[in-house]
Amino acid sequence: MKNIAQSLLTEHLGFSQIEALVYLNLLRESPQTGYKISTTLGKSRSNTYQALKSLELRHAIIRLEGTQYGEFIPVPIKEFMNAREKEFILKKAEIIEALKDLEIEPHQEYIIQINSTEQLYKKVHSMIEEAKSMILVDTDPGPLKVIHGWLDLRAGQGVNVLIETPGESQKDNCHHIRIQQVTPKDIEWEADWLCLSVDGEHFLISLLKKDTGELIHAIWSGNPYISPWVYNGMLHEFTFRVIRQMLLEGLESETIIKKLDAFTQRFFQPVSGFLRLQKKLNQTAEKNCRTSGKFQADDLINNEEREND
Repeated sequence: MKNIAQSLLTEHLGFSQIEALVYLNLLRESPQTGYKISTTLGKSRSNTYQALKSLELRHAIIRLEGTQYGEFIPVPIKEFMNAREKEFILKKAEIIEALKDLEIEPHQEYIIQINSTEQLYKKVHSMIEEAKSMILVDTDPGPLKVIHGWLDLRAGQGVNVLIETPGESQKDNCHHIRIQQVTPKDIEWEADWLCLSVDGEHFLISLLKKDTGELIHAIWSGNPYISPWVYNGMLHEFTFRVIRQMLLEGLESETIIKKLDAFTQRFFQPVSGFLRLQKKLNQTAEKNCRTSGKFQADDLINNEEREND
């Protein structure tokens, strides 16, 4: 147990070996003087006092005031971790703000392979958390159970969440489309799908084993030229399913049109992925105009030089 605790303190909290030993020693028995700690651990007094000073600066231990020999007590580990968590959150916001103008997101142009189930769900959670207005989900019931809570939370926060699944619709803040067999020749996949498109900005496509949920293959991309069209394709497939469901229910054409109008108004919005693509195309057009203008100017200069010759 001692070795495990010591390893956790050194690997995850950045304690040195002697700092970890001193802190664990104080957790077991306190208050203690630096002399007693050095004797118990069999470490030199200079190294022990250096470790105590470092732990004080980390706010991991407290020196008791008014004691004759300078005794120390540990800050309870839960209290210490909570303080570190708050500090990290503040530093996180500060660092992101400081570096935001430097971030050029070169990875967005690529298609990236995801290599583990854990990595897959971390990416899915991140995508759901980052959503601004729209999340499209095409998934089987197994993966949906894992991510349903995240989706429901964001839907409750005002993000439009549209889920297409062969499973039963759930009572939540999301909009569910039940997949029904389109033709007798529909493929029965020997795997579970989990596909997301968020705001037309990035998408994820993955396959998992039905029995274990283990990842078979997955890719993610934020490519501005591909992502909007993946989003567009998923949205129109979902619309086809909605229309088919209403026709199978035998609804009157007037009712279908009203429902489609409401569906279109809610889900067919100018999402940020399309606006990002438009901006990128405009920048490309401006660059081409500048380049073309430079070529024309160079041609004029060259013509004048030939005429002067």
